[in-house]
Amino acid sequence: MKRSLGIKTILIRTNGQQRQGMAALLENGMAAKKVLVDPGLTVYQLPDGCTVELYCAGSCYPPYLFAHGDVVIGYRVHNLQQSMEELTASGGRMLGEVVDLSADNCYCFMEMNEGGVVGLYQLSAAVS
Repeated sequence: MKRSLGIKTILIRTNGQQRQGMAALLENGMAAKKVLVDPGLTVYQLPDGCTVELYCAGSCYPPYLFAHGDVVIGYRVHNLQQSMEELTASGGRMLGEVVDLSADNCYCFMEMNEGGVVGLYQLSAAVS
């Protein structure tokens, strides 16, 4: 599976009924594989490598994550610091902290100047 820049993850806050519909679409219509099930959170991986995280009652996430809507898109970037600076220059602001997963892998969430939230992910493995 080729790793590339662009959409890395889609985070969706759902209620129980929405979650069932999304799960059916992901599993049956999009050939997604369930890779994690926790209380209130189910994570799927699509054939192209993108992950979809379905949050519902019982899940734990930062209060800012869905402050502006029920969907957050996370993007894979070459350089997290540079991407953060570009968004800040256009009126965005940092939400929370940069989360370091390892020396070359980190992510953060930022609020856009119009109020939406995006995730930025810098991952070292074979970025093309």
